[in-house]
Order: sequence, then structure tokens, then C-alpha cells
Amino acid sequence: MRRLILCLSLFFLAFCATETEELSSTPSPADPQPAALKDGLSVRYIGAKLNSIPELREWLTHKDGQEGVPLETLTYHMEKGPVLTSEKEDLVGAYISGYLQFETPGEYRFQVTNNDGVSIHLGGALLYDDPKVGADRTSEPIPVEISAPGWYALEIWYFEKKGTATLDVLWSRPGSSGFETIAAEVLKHE
Repeated sequence: MRRLILCLSLFFLAFCATETEELSSTPSPADPQPAALKDGLSVRYIGAKLNSIPELREWLTHKDGQEGVPLETLTYHMEKGPVLTSEKEDLVGAYISGYLQFETPGEYRFQVTNNDGVSIHLGGALLYDDPKVGADRTSEPIPVEISAPGWYALEIWYFEKKGTATLDVLWSRPGSSGFETIAAEVLKHE
């Protein structure tokens, strides 16, 4: 029993350590590159009272969630009304997946505003992690070196507990000085 508790404790510590690290590696393009993609990012919703991204991930290991209308953008500021493309105004967890296309290599910068928690992985690398409940907050610019053009896998875990909700992921492409909305034509899913 002691060994089991020790093993579970070590697993939990290792899991939590990955939740707070910065960009964990350089994103890699999808291999092979996907073909015949559909517009937007796919999303699955669960209704649950969540306090953190690890809780959302735990829920999703036991439930499939409900498929939602694909997200055409990653810019959502919801004062009142449904969260993202769900039908619920509160207690929403979302797993968003698909691909983001980079047309040229170089340094891109991202900026994330969220309310409540979010964790974003790009091309197998942790891009941003803010896993707890909280009012709108905006990240510092996040530099990302893209080594090759193409489609990169994108996974986002997001939850909204109560009240207002925000999920806003902006980017700045190489040579650009400001942040802009990520265009719908570079967000696709299988």
C-alpha cells in the first residue's frame, strides 16, 4: 500500500510539474501533413463545476463530452450568453483540437487572454498554461520559433466556471509588430 501511495504521489507531482512550465520544446509540424481538412477547430463540451485544467482532463478521461459546433476563431469575449459555441452560460469545459497552419518559418509571437483556465499545446509543445479560475488576464508575448511551414497540431483545454468568459488567442507573424486575430482559413480540423 505504501508503494502504491508513493507511486501515485510521484505521478501526481510529475503531472503537476508539467502544468506550470513554459514552452516545453519547439513545436513540430504534423507528420504526415493532414489532407482534406474541414473548416474550424473541433470542440467537445462537458458540463461540470471545474476549478482547474487537471480537473477538466480528469473528467475527459471518463466522459466523451458532447460534440459542439466547430470554432471558426479563437477570439471569444462572452459577457452573457453561451460559452464558445456551447449552449450553456456557466460550468463549461471544452477540449478544442485541430490544426494551425504556418505559411512561413520564423519567430511568431502569441498572446493569450483567458477567463477562466486554459492550457494550449502546439505541435506537441506546451505553448501556454494558466490552469486556474480567475478574472480576465493576458499573458506576456510568447515567442515561438517555427522551423518549417505547414500544419501544426493544436490542442486547447479550456473551462469557464461562472460569470463572464474569455478565450482570446492572438498572434504576431514574422515581420509584424502587432498582434492580430488568427484568421479562420488557417484553423482546420479532421
